[in-house]
Amino acid sequence: MPRVKWINGLRGAAAAVVAFNHYFNGEITTPFRTYWTEPLKDNQQLIQLPPINFLWSMDAMVPLFYVISGYSTASGLLELRDKQSELFIDRVRSSAIRRFIRLVLPLIGLGVFCQITFFCGLFIRSLPEDSAPGLEPWSSPWSHLGYLTRYVADSLQLFQIQYNHGLSQQFWTIPLDLRGSFVVYLVIILQAPWRPRVRLSLLALLLAHTLWYGIWDMFSILSGLALAEISALYNRTGYQPRFLRGTISYVIRFAIAAYLGSLSSKTSYPPDFRVLELAQPWRWSRYDWTNARQNWHSIAVVCLFSILMQSPRLQGILTMRPFQYLGRLSFAIYLVHVPIYQIIRAPLRDYLWRLQENREWPGPWEASQSLSSFYSCWVASGIVSYLTVFIAAWSYMQYVSPHVDRISRDTDKWLNQTETEALAEGKKGF
Repeated sequence: MPRVKWINGLRGAAAAVVAFNHYFNGEITTPFRTYWTEPLKDNQQLIQLPPINFLWSMDAMVPLFYVISGYSTASGLLELRDKQSELFIDRVRSSAIRRFIRLVLPLIGLGVFCQITFFCGLFIRSLPEDSAPGLEPWSSPWSHLGYLTRYVADSLQLFQIQYNHGLSQQFWTIPLDLRGSFVVYLVIILQAPWRPRVRLSLLALLLAHTLWYGIWDMFSILSGLALAEISALYNRTGYQPRFLRGTISYVIRFAIAAYLGSLSSKTSYPPDFRVLELAQPWRWSRYDWTNARQNWHSIAVVCLFSILMQSPRLQGILTMRPFQYLGRLSFAIYLVHVPIYQIIRAPLRDYLWRLQENREWPGPWEASQSLSSFYSCWVASGIVSYLTVFIAAWSYMQYVSPHVDRISRDTDKWLNQTETEALAEGKKGF
């Protein structure tokens, strides 16, 4: 069973969870709290218990994407390093260039789209107050252009991440992914001549360092690289580290993934997770609660990924056609779903509410007092929104993605020209 297929399915499942959650996030809060969150009378519902609450584990999907990214980026390069070392460095260089272009071009394109949409006043009601300070629709185009320029510049600042969320709240993950990918390339090159167990030892030290300092994104991506190294070593020699062997290890990792993956509180450790506050490194206290939660989620998804690596049955589920289809659309779903929600969610929901209640949408808490109208307008508008997201994602993959891939290939080819070829081409142009 090809390894890439189950990873593609896992990526698709994670993208579906994120798209599903972002539609309700900020409006419906109960699923995003744990079963024992206080006050208890507002919680302790079935949807807050595992495994159902995994449907709401949006925050855990980001580190999962980074583990997948680190693993996928490294796997092909490690295989080439071990079998065709003469092509290894050139492939690393090519991979780095193409990855940069494939991530940055869509980020810039969607940034321009969101700015134009905001300028036209199509999703101003869906934005947090601090998203575009001082900007108003249909006014001062130069101010909008300046804001867009600063957003793109901040998004390309990989040495000191700016966390400029811009007008679409999910693109902050791309600079982190790019930075982590370049670290993966660097580590792979440095470790290329080393013995396998020395490589794993250094990676273990890097993982301990990033986790101790709470750098959860780097921990996740480097974990993907470490798991790829373990997989490559196992395929070559049959060797497997001791901590991955046996049923007890499998059960422990599954328990850790299930427990930490259920940590979904938005404010602080809920009662059923307060033991983690005692266990966290003191360095984490320098950051806010979100960072601590993401570190625990990173540990959870690393355990989950290691389980999937060793489970042909679970891999078989992820190779089923629905997961594979979602996997093919996963990056496009990630790109388009939030802008689409910002444009159509509120107007469609408010329109359906007015049809049923003959009054304006009063806000999520007051609206929830009329349960039938509340849920029917959310479900109906959600179905329309999800269909729109999938149509837009399919259109992106059909009509936009091939051009981005072509640009990345052509740029890589142009940068890789020899001096003689470049001079000859320059003379022809002259």
